[in-house]
Amino acid sequence: AQRASADSVVPPGGTARITASRVNRATVAAHAVTYEVSWNPAQLSLAADTVAAGGAPTINRAQLEEGVLRVTFAESAPLAAAGAEVALQRLSLQERPGATGEQRVRIVTTELRGPAGELLSPRVTAETTFRVP
Repeated sequence: AQRASADSVVPPGGTARITASRVNRATVAAHAVTYEVSWNPAQLSLAADTVAAGGAPTINRAQLEEGVLRVTFAESAPLAAAGAEVALQRLSLQERPGATGEQRVRIVTTELRGPAGELLSPRVTAETTFRVP
């Protein structure tokens, strides 16, 4: 998870911009990735999201519950070369009225798969935080 440095402290009512990205530590290219993004729905809402991955991946999105989004990207061409990092999705999280304190956004990659659908790596968790004064 990457966050714009200017967003370390977000003013009340502001928007935090976060990029979901994944490093492929396997020795073969990754062709599919499934991850979940979660945030505190009492404090933040998903204002917008855009695809950052190159090419034309197939995307499956599911809102698992308020504050939890599961996304799968799949592509016949490699999404991420071996050892490379790929930016998958850019998210904008809007602060709800009354939001205050430290906000955590967690991105858990549940699956990273190769060209034959083989599992390339175990679950990986990344977190990013910002503050609302």
